[in-house]
Amino acid sequence: ADRRRGELRAQLNLLKPVAPVALVTSTVDTMMYLTRRTESEKIRFGATQELQSIRAKNAQIDQQIARARSVANIDAPPLAMLAAATILALAVGFAVAFGYELRQPHIADSREAEQFARARVITTVKPSEVVERARRRSDENAPPLIDVVSENYKNLYLHIAGSETPVPVITVTGEEPVIVAAVAANLAAVAAYEARSTLLVDVDPTTSTIAGVLRLRANPGFADVMAGSTQWPEAIVPTTIGRDRPLDVLPSGTGRVVHADGPTISAMKGGFERMKRRYDFIVIAAPISFVQRDALSIIPGPDVVLCGRIARTKTQDFAAAAESLRGINMHIHGLVLWDDELPRIETAEVRDQAISAQANLRFAGEST
Repeated sequence: ADRRRGELRAQLNLLKPVAPVALVTSTVDTMMYLTRRTESEKIRFGATQELQSIRAKNAQIDQQIARARSVANIDAPPLAMLAAATILALAVGFAVAFGYELRQPHIADSREAEQFARARVITTVKPSEVVERARRRSDENAPPLIDVVSENYKNLYLHIAGSETPVPVITVTGEEPVIVAAVAANLAAVAAYEARSTLLVDVDPTTSTIAGVLRLRANPGFADVMAGSTQWPEAIVPTTIGRDRPLDVLPSGTGRVVHADGPTISAMKGGFERMKRRYDFIVIAAPISFVQRDALSIIPGPDVVLCGRIARTKTQDFAAAAESLRGINMHIHGLVLWDDELPRIETAEVRDQAISAQANLRFAGEST
């Protein structure tokens, strides 16, 4: 036991004593970090509140947009939509028309027409007041486009008939055949109403507008006379203006366009010379392309009346037409402006019915 105790002491002596380790205490100040954390918590809370407010506003705006869309798509009345579409269409149409007018201006009034054509405006045909027809059947069957009491056509006739130099033949021309026919027919009607023996001639077989205006047969006519198949007396149709004023009409004929050559031109001019000895006044309705033929034209006189339509005839075309007529030594007596809707020519069926009614009325009068 003693030996064992000695060995153990010897082993204990060999072991070195371990010095005790002193504990290190922390001296870091954590108040700064706590303050920063508190401030960050406040900032995060404020941002959260602002985000919630923005989301609430967005939700309210979305509801308003949805409500407006539903009202616009469903609750809009048809009349309101129609009114909006009409206003938009008018605005777009005005813009297009304004741009087109700036590029290609049209005749606006008589002063502008005189400026471009360098001729005087004799009369401007405007919408006439509705005058009640007489109660006689002859007045009811009268052509609706003939107005012998209109001051417009009276002024035109007095301007031509009252000139210092007598005008036995006057040609009414222009770009629109219907207006040319209406003006020429009313001019001849006023001349007949003033007790002058008058002949109205239509030289355009492609339209036959004079026959439609006066409710007359179109065949045979001027084209047949040019072709040599009909003589002048056979083609001339007598009609009555008012109740007792006679007017002779040479219609154009239909379905035949005769190309004039030297003998034909000479024969037609000879026929016009014979008609000038028979009638006091001859009115010719001709398209401007027919008058501009110069050497190939059968127009017997240089006196013309040029027709135009307000807001429809281009100023440059009107000026070019006037200059072309002067270029072939035609004398422009004056201008006639049409400031009304385009007259409607009756169809062949309506015209035939009117002709039959007039024939029956004439037969009844002769029988009586």
